Amino acid sequence: MTDQMLIVFGVLAGAVALFASGRVRPDVVAILVVLAIQEALAGFGQPVVVLIAAVSDRRRRIDRDRGRLSPR
Repeated sequence: MTDQMLIVFGVLAGAVALFASGRVRPDVVAILVVLAIQEALAGFGQPVVVLIAAVSDRRRRIDRDRGRLSPR
């Protein structure tokens, strides 16, 4: 395995562990993952673009769970 593969698996394992533990909010875990893999997001120009999309998706899911939007 290359170093890059080990880093990706490490980030994924850390994210899964944080999600499973429930000690850290899922949106914070998502932001930490985005910050950890900024180089992989270079194709989008700016990591902020992906972050805004992730926050928008999160907001939509919260609204759907509260009954404000109908599920697809």
